[in-house]
Amino acid sequence: MKPLLTICFALISISLAAQNFITISGKITNANSAQPLPFCSVFIKGKSVGTITNVEGAFKLNIPESLREDTLAVTYVGFKNFYQPVSDLPEAITIELEEAIVNLEEVAVETKRISADEIFERVLEKVHQEVGYPTSDFKLSGFYREIHSSESQQTGVLECAINIFDDRLTRDFKEIDITNFRKIYNRQQNTDQFIKAKEGHNHLLLLLNGGINLIPIGSQYKRSIWKLSLEIEKVTYFNDRLVYVLSNKSYGRELRLLVDTENYSVYKNELIMQVDETDHENYAWRTVNPQGEKCGAMLDHQGYEYREMNGKLFPYYFFRRFDYRCYDLKTDTISAKSAFSTELLINQVEESVVATSVDKLRRKKGLINRNEPYDSAFWQYFNDIQEVDFEKKLIDEKLEYVATTNSTLPTKQVKEYDRTLRIGNHTTREFTRADTLYGTLTPELACYDVNYYDLTLDIDPGEEWVKGSSATHFTVVEATNRIRIDLLEYLKINSIQFGGTGLAFERDLDAVYISLPDTLKTGTDAKILVSYEGHPLDADFDIWASGFLWQEDSEGQPFAQSLCQGYGAKAWWPVKNHLSDEPDSASVHVTVPEELVAVSNGNLAETETSDGKSTYHWKVQHPINNYNLAVHIGNYENVRSEYVNQSRDTLTLDYYFLPQDQELAEKKLPMVPKMLAVYEKYFGPYPFGNDGFKIVQSPYPMEHQSCVAVGQYFDEQLILHETAHEWWGNSVSITDNADVWIHEAFATYAESLYIEEVLGYKLGQEHLNARKSEILNDHPIVGAEGVNHFHYRIEDKYFKGALMLNTLRHAVNDDPLWFSVLKDIQTNFRHSFIDTKTLLNYFNTKLGTDYSSFFNQYLRTTKIPVLEVKKSAEGFENRWSDTSSEFTMPIKINEAVISPSNQWQKTDVTFTDEIIGQLKGRYLIKVNTIAF
Repeated sequence: MKPLLTICFALISISLAAQNFITISGKITNANSAQPLPFCSVFIKGKSVGTITNVEGAFKLNIPESLREDTLAVTYVGFKNFYQPVSDLPEAITIELEEAIVNLEEVAVETKRISADEIFERVLEKVHQEVGYPTSDFKLSGFYREIHSSESQQTGVLECAINIFDDRLTRDFKEIDITNFRKIYNRQQNTDQFIKAKEGHNHLLLLLNGGINLIPIGSQYKRSIWKLSLEIEKVTYFNDRLVYVLSNKSYGRELRLLVDTENYSVYKNELIMQVDETDHENYAWRTVNPQGEKCGAMLDHQGYEYREMNGKLFPYYFFRRFDYRCYDLKTDTISAKSAFSTELLINQVEESVVATSVDKLRRKKGLINRNEPYDSAFWQYFNDIQEVDFEKKLIDEKLEYVATTNSTLPTKQVKEYDRTLRIGNHTTREFTRADTLYGTLTPELACYDVNYYDLTLDIDPGEEWVKGSSATHFTVVEATNRIRIDLLEYLKINSIQFGGTGLAFERDLDAVYISLPDTLKTGTDAKILVSYEGHPLDADFDIWASGFLWQEDSEGQPFAQSLCQGYGAKAWWPVKNHLSDEPDSASVHVTVPEELVAVSNGNLAETETSDGKSTYHWKVQHPINNYNLAVHIGNYENVRSEYVNQSRDTLTLDYYFLPQDQELAEKKLPMVPKMLAVYEKYFGPYPFGNDGFKIVQSPYPMEHQSCVAVGQYFDEQLILHETAHEWWGNSVSITDNADVWIHEAFATYAESLYIEEVLGYKLGQEHLNARKSEILNDHPIVGAEGVNHFHYRIEDKYFKGALMLNTLRHAVNDDPLWFSVLKDIQTNFRHSFIDTKTLLNYFNTKLGTDYSSFFNQYLRTTKIPVLEVKKSAEGFENRWSDTSSEFTMPIKINEAVISPSNQWQKTDVTFTDEIIGQLKGRYLIKVNTIAF
């Protein structure tokens, strides 16, 4: 096999070389100062072939021989363009750019005639009307790089060649094809928690869509930073065009926008947020973690450049760089430093191109976790961005290893499946028949009640294959001769048996309709056995629409888990796929290769080993919802401990971790008993005592009942969040994903209660308030019922929901009452169901006040209440705005309590900056001051 691989690489290299490229490399400098010019555009004039200089001003450009007679162009803001025929260029060159002299007096009359605000309004008008932007199908081909570092140690570099397909720039990109991929990653050196937290995100998508959002297109303008007041900083040259430089500068923040003076096209926008590393109060995206550290970005620098092609503006070069710090509030020292950067270069634009086969990349799937074959020959003539020394060292070391082992990197091959994921566009509430089919309790589902699931699974992680059976024990609640189960349409059903007899069935997408031999009467107990096999729905599609996440650990061993919240357990096993039916108990038999361990819910009853495989038998003694019945596979070690609760009952604690991460586990897991004690104080006893409690290291965090998956790094916040779901989500559960905010808001709120208990009220509030920047306010928190409304941006269900609960706490202004109601919910709905209407009625009754208008405002609208305050000769007045006429919420200010309405009313309160700060800290509101 190895000689064949070598021959293939050689043939690819010969093929590429046959294209006859001209390679030009060099450096761009300032002709006056001789300083290098980073991020210069270097391209063939009128063509999409190009690159960008690196931070040292260096570049390397591969030019097809067919463009020999074309012209090389170099452009940089504030400098004269450089042009020279390709045929006249040496292989190595230093290009000195002359500064462009702008005679401001010649344009002064124009700058007097138009203000920065007027310029920006013309920009907005052009963008909103999509004038000069593509509005038909196109493909962008480019190069993406992502760099991770911790404590000045480079821990990862990934690069990929990509194709981006879309039909306009006024919406988020989703259709992306990764044509080639290379990754160098040292996970063991990656010790900084901030970088680890960011690994779960798809930064390519964030960078792409950030470039769209910073130009305030369409609805994005309502939350755009460009709503800040701008001024004309200067007029200068860019790409032979005269441009306005619009800017806004204040402490810690600098905005800049380059706008064509004639046609008002946006060529570039830039945002820099930077403070001193000890100024933790002004970190960007800051939060307080359970260790009492305030973590955030002391630097967030992002820029987005666009180039005109065929009379339209297309993305050309995007970058974003973070410098993170964690500041220990107990010792007043910097406890951790890390950095992260991404950049995207578009080097080819094609119009009238429609996507054919693409990856459905989503925000929650980090590229650093991808495993794909590496083809070194591909990159020989591919125009990327030249590495600087530390990047090149990492890449060279890894490529040297590849050369000596004569293997691909990594060894695992990504499998291609010809499958279409049938999910509607839930961001606009465009639901499909499949959405309704999966979200509605149809008669064939409603006619029976599941008592017990018995799963038998044989899982091959190398082939990403599951084969097994699901025995569903049920009681008939309405006489029927036809029932339904659900299973991903791409999984093969081998047989369905009832009492030893094979049954006929029909499939409609994921729905499987089973014809029973006789009509089963109400009250009948029965069982069906479904045997099946195939590739489960892969999380590469979407974390929220998946069945399994397949990875390898840092030692190259399989590391996998089931992951099916949102789409449902049908993504990987046959099940009654509706949240309203939880079995009273379950059993899971999992067979995996002998060197691996399979961890599931409940208690491990026995383990059997034979023929190179091990079978683990897990038993669940409590009710469990189907998306929480789970399997985790890895080279696990197990450590057992105990927790004694307030009633002196003993709970078994099991920790499952990879042996190479034992030191990390030992550092992070001692918090678990304290966490359980805090949650017991606020929410009552742990709900699943007979099943024990497990923390499982996993590729991705998830609240799998009694075996909480906490991700790869035992992040304390994830441990807090996923464990809180044992109360909020697993014990008290919803019956429709429209109400999933109940699970996520309370679990997020629980994090802050732990921090408040351990570090004090102030830091607990800071932890919550740091999440305000993550609120999108683009959809109501409560979703649409009966259509499995889950697959869309759900951040507000977490952060806005949690901050709403915190606001209600302060509106109630009675902590003993507030916390007693939280515990009462857990007591009265333990191992049961709840929905939004029931929960809100319960709050109103137990709190003794009708908060209906409050809940309607926060849950069913996207408007944050605005407290308007104005000062007059007589004192202060206030009122609510951006609310319904019925909205009411008392506000505590020091010892006084005011109850604003929608009408101006006088108050004895003096609104100082300190008071306004307190209000913003305790309540999820905005405060507008008038005539201060």
